[in-house]
Amino acid sequence: MSQKSNEQLVAEEKKRLFIKVGVLIFSLLILVFWFFNLRASFNVDKGQIGENQGIDVWQEDFKKTIESARKGLDEPIVASSSNDTGQDFLNDLADNLEKKEGLPSISEPVVPVVPVETATLSPENLLKDLENRLPQAPVNNCPAFIDCMPTIGDAKPCLIPPGCENITQIAY
Repeated sequence: MSQKSNEQLVAEEKKRLFIKVGVLIFSLLILVFWFFNLRASFNVDKGQIGENQGIDVWQEDFKKTIESARKGLDEPIVASSSNDTGQDFLNDLADNLEKKEGLPSISEPVVPVVPVETATLSPENLLKDLENRLPQAPVNNCPAFIDCMPTIGDAKPCLIPPGCENITQIAY
C-alpha cells in the first residue's frame, strides 16, 4: 500500500508543478501584453496633433482674456474732474419741476367725496344687490374621496368624475 501512496504523492506533485507553470506562463503573457500596450499609449498619434491645435487656440484665447482683465484691474479708476454732466442733470431736473405747474396739488382731493345725504342705497341694500348679481355656485355631487385600494376579485374603476378634479381625492 505504501507503493500506491507514493505514486499518488508523485502524481500530486506533478499536478502542482503543472499548475505552478501554467499560472507563471499566464502571468508572463499578461505582463508582456501590458508592456506593449503601455509603450503604445505613450506614442503620439499624428491625428491627435490636429485635435490638440483646437485646444491650443482655446487656451491662447483664454490667456488673452485673462491678461486683458488683469490690465483692466491694474489700471486705476480715475473719476472725471469736471462736474458738467452732473450739473447738467441737476439743471434739467430743476427745469422739469418748474414746468409742472398744471398738476393738482396734494391738498386737492383726487376723488370727489359724495355727501352721505345724497347716497341712494344703504350698505345692506348694496350687499344684497351684489349677492343677487353673483352667479349661483353649482351644487356639486362630488365625493370627498375615491377608494382605490387593491382588492381580491374584480378591479374597481379609479376615475375622478368630471368637474371634481380639485375636490375629490384618491385614497390608496
